[in-house]
Amino acid sequence: HEDAPKLVSALARLDVAMVVAGASHSFALTADGALYSWGAGQCGRLGHGDEAKQLLPKRVDGLSSVKVVSVSGGAFHSLAADERGNVYGWGDGDGASLGLQLTQDQLEPRQYPNGLQAAR
Repeated sequence: HEDAPKLVSALARLDVAMVVAGASHSFALTADGALYSWGAGQCGRLGHGDEAKQLLPKRVDGLSSVKVVSVSGGAFHSLAADERGNVYGWGDGDGASLGLQLTQDQLEPRQYPNGLQAAR
């Protein structure tokens, strides 16, 4: 544990517009819409295609083709919206947190079907 705030040096050269904390994971969203995550990877909540812990911020490649404008981290799942209002979810698929009728974890961002849109 740190006694005082500490600069996340891996993000120092990025134009970070927003940071968000989940239960055991965190996100940094850059001004140009790139999303980075780090922390505990259980259930795929980091969105990197696996359940590995990430000690340093790593870009969420599954969202690299869109400009992310919003992100939220739950206990074991994560959600994001892009500039067009499309919504993406990943992480714990077993507990119905994602609302995608899954029976297994979603290890990478998955766009919500049926035109679900975030408010813009």
